[in-house]
Amino acid sequence: MKIGIDIDGTMNNLDEVLKPLLEQQYGIKPQYDKYELFTGMTKEQIEEFEINNKRAFVYDVKPLDDVQDVIHRLSNKRHVIFIITARNFNKYYKTTLEWLSLNNFFIDDFHYLSFDNHDKVKTCIKEKIDIMIEDCPMHLHDLYLNKIKTIKMNHPYNTDSLSTYEANNWKEIYEIIERVI
Repeated sequence: MKIGIDIDGTMNNLDEVLKPLLEQQYGIKPQYDKYELFTGMTKEQIEEFEINNKRAFVYDVKPLDDVQDVIHRLSNKRHVIFIITARNFNKYYKTTLEWLSLNNFFIDDFHYLSFDNHDKVKTCIKEKIDIMIEDCPMHLHDLYLNKIKTIKMNHPYNTDSLSTYEANNWKEIYEIIERVI
């Protein structure tokens, strides 16, 4: 089975780390039930925030419970794992590889790392992904409309998002995949 996995909010706790930093540095109080992190910020402010907090992206953002174990188990069962992220390649390639390595993800477990995926439907179709694990409401909506099976990683900001399956943690994701195959 080909399994697509998003990074931010699906594999890690990015929101939990960045939202307090946005409040401290810019006085922005992001709502935890909204997906938009940078609401009200200019492009220049966002770029400044990303540069000033690059260390937080690598060292403070932590993997969600059981994610390393589940991905490794899936890979050992010969599932093909695709990381499909909207992260910008030029800005975040090295940072992403460093984060994966620091957090004991085995790069050998990943068949494919795909960056700049603001159209995850196109990538899922091109790579013939059987199921996509995602948290972003916009991507969940597009994947669902295009009949691509999804597992929604539940968060307060995506309660209304449609998906094929829902999970609250990585153990549930593993159970869903085991049932589906």
